[in-house]
Amino acid sequence: MRHADVGLQRSMLWAGVVRRLFEGALGLLPALAIAYVYAFQDPALRLESHLFHQVAIAVATLEGIFISYVAWRCYLRSGEVMLRWVTLAFSGFTIVYSLHGFFTPLAHHNLWLFILYGPASRLVAGWCLLMALLRFNSPPDAAARRADAGYWLRWVGGFLAVNVAVGVLAHSPLAGAPWVRMSMELGSIALYVVALGLQAVRGLRSPLMKYAALAFVWFAFSSASFLLAKPWNHQWWLAHGIFAVGFSVLGYGILRVFLAARSFEHAFSVEELTEDLAQTNGRLREAMERLEQVNRAQGAQMRALEVSRAQFEAFFDLSPDGIFVVDGKGLVLKANSRAEGLFGYGAGDLAGIQVEELIPVEMRLHHQRARSLHQYSPQTRAMGTESRTQTCLRRDGSTFSATISLSSLIYEGRQCTVTFVRDVTRLLLRYEEIRQEDRASIRQGHVLEQLSAQLPFVLFQFRRAPDGRYDFPYMSPKVTDMLGCEADALRANINLWFSCVDPAALAPLITSIERSAAERSPWTAQWQMLRPHGEAPLPCVLSCSAPVQQTDGSLVWTGYMRRAQERQTDAAPGGVGLAAQASEPMV
Repeated sequence: MRHADVGLQRSMLWAGVVRRLFEGALGLLPALAIAYVYAFQDPALRLESHLFHQVAIAVATLEGIFISYVAWRCYLRSGEVMLRWVTLAFSGFTIVYSLHGFFTPLAHHNLWLFILYGPASRLVAGWCLLMALLRFNSPPDAAARRADAGYWLRWVGGFLAVNVAVGVLAHSPLAGAPWVRMSMELGSIALYVVALGLQAVRGLRSPLMKYAALAFVWFAFSSASFLLAKPWNHQWWLAHGIFAVGFSVLGYGILRVFLAARSFEHAFSVEELTEDLAQTNGRLREAMERLEQVNRAQGAQMRALEVSRAQFEAFFDLSPDGIFVVDGKGLVLKANSRAEGLFGYGAGDLAGIQVEELIPVEMRLHHQRARSLHQYSPQTRAMGTESRTQTCLRRDGSTFSATISLSSLIYEGRQCTVTFVRDVTRLLLRYEEIRQEDRASIRQGHVLEQLSAQLPFVLFQFRRAPDGRYDFPYMSPKVTDMLGCEADALRANINLWFSCVDPAALAPLITSIERSAAERSPWTAQWQMLRPHGEAPLPCVLSCSAPVQQTDGSLVWTGYMRRAQERQTDAAPGGVGLAAQASEPMV
């Protein structure tokens, strides 16, 4: 079915292309006729028949009068400004063009009195038709304006004034000047070209407007043929015929308007209705396809929902946490097997009980208030953490500690609360053990600090990170007496130590660090410590064990530093002597 629709659309597309080619060929047909007559006919051949010419002009005049009447009746009904100008175009052409036939017998006496009324009538019609296009879709005229006879009489007087002006021009010395007739014909061509461009820009492509476009093309070619013609030759008669066809096509369009809707802007032809119906059917087919896609998507969603439901049931039963579904009144609607095991209930025994029965008696009132508050403002939140837990009551009267998390969902058409319960009793016991161990470590750290504060030198740990950065993980409080810097400050910023080193000794000091790191050998160094007020630098020494590589790739040295003038043996607490190295290499 889909392939058939695609084939039909392709056929309709090609049919539309061929139709446009036919329309274009019909519009260019006068050009072929003009070129043929101009190239192959003898300009001297003449067909001078005054009677035939008068009959043809009389028929054109009667046609113009009738079409003017029909357009006027349409205007009276709809009030469209465009139809008013169309009425003026036909009536003005008729009034001016009628004298072209009336003065036919005078062609031998005053040729220009006979000739000039033709281009003048075409110029009047072109100007009025262009004004009609410019006023397309303008607001309709009021009823009083439509019935104003003086308006139409003024225009009739204006068209008669054109007749008088043409007659005066025909009797003047300028009548025979080529530019007079050429300016009228070229002006007509320009007006029709502008009208065609206006139709294209405004997108006026309804079948009725196509009649007008075809008429404009033929009118323009008629004026071009008159420019190439001489009175009574074949090109001259061809120009009359081309204009007559265009005039008849436009008149046919006006009659279609009158018979259809008496409104040029709102009339629709069978072609338009068929095209509109085809577009509607196309939209219906697209809507049906979208509906099928929606149905398929809904089917996929239903299948996914079934899978999700099955996964939820599996998660509900296999979850390591106890799960409850509680309604707005606090009744347990559903509980998994883990919840039943946690609280000591059998299969299905939790369904229907009040959730406060799972809380110790002294906490039930507070729990009921908290549950009511959650019902008014449902949101996902935790009621307890490892540092703040909820005491729960088992069926046998024993209690346990648990963390409880809440969420909301629609269950069986009701707003319910989902409660997740996790037993953390063992976790809390382990947490308490860790806290006891931390307290012991803290006490040991205090003892170490007290011992290191009584030593006459500074104990420290020095670390070199994998990226080459240095820091002090540990520095005993004695460093304040030696360097004048707090131990915490040195641990946070090793540059405080480097700023105390004499710049001349800084490079050798860093070189000793890198050599010890590369060789994994003990680090010993002697350096000069800067003193205030321009005093001479004070020599200092340090000595460390070989670096120990850590799991993160860093190296850690453990050792001591002191001033060089201090004795190498000092009395330690209790009278025990501490010996430094007998000799230290110079860096």
